[in-house]
Amino acid sequence: MANLVISYFVRLLLAHLLADFMLQPDRWIADRRQRGWRTPSLWFHSLVSAAVAYLFAWQFQAWWLLPVVFATHLLLDAAKTRTDYGARAFIVDQIGHVAVAAACAIVLAGVPVEAILHTGEFLAQSRSAWVVVTAYLLVLRPCGMLVGLLTEPLRRQMEESDRDRGKTRVQGLSRAGMWIGQLERFLVLTFVLVGHYEAIGFLIAAKSILRFGEIRDSRDRQEVEYILIGTMLSFAVAIVVAIAVRQVLS
Repeated sequence: MANLVISYFVRLLLAHLLADFMLQPDRWIADRRQRGWRTPSLWFHSLVSAAVAYLFAWQFQAWWLLPVVFATHLLLDAAKTRTDYGARAFIVDQIGHVAVAAACAIVLAGVPVEAILHTGEFLAQSRSAWVVVTAYLLVLRPCGMLVGLLTEPLRRQMEESDRDRGKTRVQGLSRAGMWIGQLERFLVLTFVLVGHYEAIGFLIAAKSILRFGEIRDSRDRQEVEYILIGTMLSFAVAIVVAIAVRQVLS
């Protein structure tokens, strides 16, 4: 029963990550921040989340999953519209969604339907693959958003300091920081899963060398600290996720 609960939970968690971070356009998020719970995009996003969860659960007799996921997703995201969308609101919101997925997994594992035996056997056999896929999806967008929210106060402080000194910072490529963070977390997760921890040190050294010229020329201690904190946070969350995956699969 425990393996079946974990299997359902991993599938529902993967469904949530896909719906919340991959299938939700940025314009929906911006519209929700402006118009709150009244915006149609919030309702449509909740409907998409419910549909994806229902499909990934692969228990079509469990029709109750649709209204439960729809209602809870709508309520949690509507409540978030009343906050400042900071790191605390993001963490609380995600904890709420994960708790709903866990509760639904427990109920699904106890549903006395004949098909659950065959589905449960398949889920237990394929649990490792689902856990790994979920981990990679988790370290890409959700962890990146969390790092961005945690470092946002530092970024604002750095921008205010630049304005006070009349300094214009050279802009890099659009969304390059996001891609760099996603790639480094992807690599860190891969290195830990395959057991090559020493490769993480080489990755940190390579990034430091590439950043050396930029940091040396700017002579800006705030920028150095901002880059260092962001990098360490990005590596830390990827390592934590990787260790959790290894524990689940062991």
